[in-house]
Amino acid sequence: MMPKINIAFAWPGLPDYASRCIRAVIDTRSVNVTVLATTASVPIKGVEQSLGQGLTWIEADDPSVSWSSLNLERPDLLFLGGYATPPFNALAKEMRNAGGKTVLMVDNNCPRSRKDRLLSALWHRFKHRRRFDGVFVPGRSGRQLARLWGYDDPIIWEGLYGADPALFQNSTPITKRPNAMVFVGQFIDRKNVQGLVEAFGRFADTHNQWTLTLCGSGPLKDHLPRHPAITIHDFVQPKDLAKLMAEHRVLILPSLEEHWGLVVHEAALSGCALVLSDQVGAADDLACASNAVLCPAGDNQALEDALKALSDWDESAWDIAENDSKRLATQFSPSVFAKAIAAMTTHFWGTQA
Repeated sequence: MMPKINIAFAWPGLPDYASRCIRAVIDTRSVNVTVLATTASVPIKGVEQSLGQGLTWIEADDPSVSWSSLNLERPDLLFLGGYATPPFNALAKEMRNAGGKTVLMVDNNCPRSRKDRLLSALWHRFKHRRRFDGVFVPGRSGRQLARLWGYDDPIIWEGLYGADPALFQNSTPITKRPNAMVFVGQFIDRKNVQGLVEAFGRFADTHNQWTLTLCGSGPLKDHLPRHPAITIHDFVQPKDLAKLMAEHRVLILPSLEEHWGLVVHEAALSGCALVLSDQVGAADDLACASNAVLCPAGDNQALEDALKALSDWDESAWDIAENDSKRLATQFSPSVFAKAIAAMTTHFWGTQA
């Protein structure tokens, strides 16, 4: 019997969904798993409980770390979350110098304009490509970007992200839910939350049976226009978010820029319909004509028109949207994540996780 290989995940701001995905790998018991993380800007409760084992917390600005200084065995295969965390970069460099393999985990989507695609390709190929043996992306747009960056299809794997279907469930049929929409994210300019509030306010003035819940945190929170149909909540923990999703018909994510957007998968698992800007990476995987309305990023009139379009759906249309959201959501999950890791260990080491 071949010995188990040692793999490690270096994940900035380790979120709960990532812990659940890694737990699915740990539960296979076919590889030894080490997890390193920096703390999230908004602390998530129960991360270690979701992971099912201990992990090593690292200061995000300390580039002097090594595997030995952390009292950790150097792994055979490292999954690196991005390339902006100095201590993780130091550990990856040590890995490569010792002959180990490093896979980049990245959620960027493929730029829309030809100029931006060219600049992105040149930047990654000359600055980063030689550092990685493969790349792990969420879905279709990520694969397109990885190809642009110089990776061939056999060393590009999809399934990086995925909410847990055991947590996000379709407990209430969509037609039994109130006429309620929800936004989940940071209250920052990039999310276009200001534009959303203005567009929904105009919509609600003529469609007063609809409400909007804003859920998150950020500097714009106290500066958003107030409207009687809009409720603002603080950031909520994953279990509370799952309950919130199941109480709403529609997720709205009107971002000016959005790499993938895990919240879209959480909403799809919950059976929600979707209103997304055309800059949301997850739209390529989780949106179709029957469950979503897409609008140009930053076009708040188009956003208002999208809300009006959904408000005209009949019960049959809502049922179809719910079913298609759930169907498309099956592409991502902790088990899909674990299968992708198994494919990578087989590719590099001939050992399946």
